[in-house]
Amino acid sequence: MPDREVVYGLLDTSARIRDKELAGRCRELSLAWCRYDYHGPVIEDARVDEIVRQAIEGGYRYCLILAYGKVIHEQWTPGDAGDLSFIDALVSACHGMEGMVAGDPVETEDGQPGLHDRCLLIDLERFGRCGRPGFGQVGEGFVGASREFGFPVRALPTSVARRLVDLQPLIAGGEGLQRILKGDAIDVPAAEKLTTLDPPLRDFLQTVRTQTANARHGVFLLNIESHADVEGPRSIFAGPVSSLYCVAAGFKPNRILQTHGMTAASRVVFFDYSRNALAVRRVMVEEWDGVDFPDFMRYLFAQFPAPETFYQLWAGATPETIDWSVVDAVWKTQLGQMGGAQVFAEHWQQFRQLRHEFVHCDVMEDPQPLLERIWPGSGAVIWFSNVAFTMYANWRHAADERRNRYRRWIECIAALNPEMLLYGSDYINSNVNCISAGEYWRHFRHEDQGDLYPCKLYEQAVRM
Repeated sequence: MPDREVVYGLLDTSARIRDKELAGRCRELSLAWCRYDYHGPVIEDARVDEIVRQAIEGGYRYCLILAYGKVIHEQWTPGDAGDLSFIDALVSACHGMEGMVAGDPVETEDGQPGLHDRCLLIDLERFGRCGRPGFGQVGEGFVGASREFGFPVRALPTSVARRLVDLQPLIAGGEGLQRILKGDAIDVPAAEKLTTLDPPLRDFLQTVRTQTANARHGVFLLNIESHADVEGPRSIFAGPVSSLYCVAAGFKPNRILQTHGMTAASRVVFFDYSRNALAVRRVMVEEWDGVDFPDFMRYLFAQFPAPETFYQLWAGATPETIDWSVVDAVWKTQLGQMGGAQVFAEHWQQFRQLRHEFVHCDVMEDPQPLLERIWPGSGAVIWFSNVAFTMYANWRHAADERRNRYRRWIECIAALNPEMLLYGSDYINSNVNCISAGEYWRHFRHEDQGDLYPCKLYEQAVRM
C-alpha cells in the first residue's frame, strides 16, 4: 500500500501552451513547488483518464491532478500557527468530500456548473464505484462532470484552493509577462506588470522575487526545519562527532552535537552561500552567552541591519514588523527541544570553545571550498538542509541542472569520506538521513529516476 492516501498527478498541457520553453518551465515549477510538502511519486500524462488509471492501480484513495503551471504556494509560520500544511489540508478536505470530484469551477454556455482542467481532486473509490466515467481530452475541460457523475460539481475547499496559484495568465499575458517565466529573475520592468494579475499570483511572484533577489545575503536565525531526524544516535554512528559540517542556520547543528556526542576536540565547519549568514554565525559564537536569544536577535538586527542583511523570518515578517511575542514562543519551543534553558546555555558555552571554521561556498555552483575541508575518518556528520532545493535554485536552475550538480557533489563527498553521516534533502526535496555518504551514493546513483520518483533513502521523514 502507498505511504499516503493521496497521489499527485501532473497533466501535460504542453500541446496547448505551444511554446516549448514555456511549457517546460511551467512543468518544472509545478513539480518543484509541490515538493515543498509532497514527497511521493507524481504520475505524469497528457490524459486525465490515464493518470486516474495509474492512481487506482497504485492503491491510492484520492488523486490531485495539477496542469502544467499550477503551483502550490505555501509560506512558513512558526509551528504552523495552527495551520495545516498543504498536504494535510488536502487530506482533510478529501475526507470531507461530499462528491466524487472537486476542482477549479467554470460555467458552461448553458449556465451549468463544470470544472476547468487546471486542477482536479478525485475520490478514486467513488469514481470506481461509478464505473470510471471518462473525463474527456485535455483542452475540452470537464464541463460535463456534473451531469455525468450525477451530483453538483464542487469547488475545492478554501484551505486547499487558497494555496493554488495558476501561472496561465503569465503565458497568455504577452512577451512582458512571459519574460518572468523565461528569465532567471523578476526584473523591475516585469514587476510593474504584476499589478494586472490576481492577488494570489501576484503574491507568489513577489515571494519569488524577494527570494531570488535576497537569498544570497540571507540569514536564518531560527530553524524552520524539524529536529526529528537527528534526535537519537544511530547504530551506524558510534560518536562522538569529530567534524560537523553544517549550513549556517538555526540551532539544528547544536542539536546534532547534543544527540551524537561532542568533545573538546570536535570541529565545526559552517558553510553557506550567504556571507551574511556566516558573519552573523561568527558573531553568535564569539559574543553570545547562550541566554535570551530574542534579546540577542535585537542586537544582531542592529549590527547587521536590513536590507543589506535579509532575515529569513516567517510569513513576510521583517526586523521592523516582527511580533516579539511570537519570537519568544518560538525560542521557548527551541529550548524545549534542546533540554531547557540551563542545559542549552551550558552546551553553548562548551560549543563556543570548539574549533570553528567559516566557509563561503555555494555547493551547487562550486563545492570545492567545502570539499577542501572535508577530512577522512570516522565521526564526521554533515547537515546540508535543502541546499539543492532552495527557492532561489528552483527558480534559477532547471531540474536536470540541479540534479546533475547534486549528484556530482554527493559523489565527491562519498569519495572523500564514505563514513560521513548525512542529514538533509536532495534536489527534489526528498529526505536524506541516518545513512553514510558511501552507502547513500551506492544506492542513489542507481535508484535516482528524476523528478517524478523520489528516492526514499532515510529513516525519518521530516518536513523541509
